[in-house]
Amino acid sequence: MGHSTQRITGITDSENGDGVKRFALKGNLDEELSSQLEKSLLSGSIPADQKVILDFAEVPMVTPDGIRVLLNTSFQFDEGGLIVENPNNDVQQLLRTVGLESLVKIN
Repeated sequence: MGHSTQRITGITDSENGDGVKRFALKGNLDEELSSQLEKSLLSGSIPADQKVILDFAEVPMVTPDGIRVLLNTSFQFDEGGLIVENPNNDVQQLLRTVGLESLVKIN
């Protein structure tokens, strides 16, 4: 498989042929970005057994809309299939405080 990348406002979606779908998010995970992420994750094009990595390196803040999307979409993938990578300390603490680490792997 070749490398393909599709640019969505605030989200870069790519797959390198390794069976892992990656979404690099940029900006606050607020109502607008959360809506885009939810549409991407629930489009039906990603099998439940595929690993999905959400790169939060450029996500300074997560709003309740972002928490809702992470919670709702976590059930669409096999256990451990949805992974949040590179969250800053505040975002990581928030995700753990609301209990998402039991549903989403946080690296």
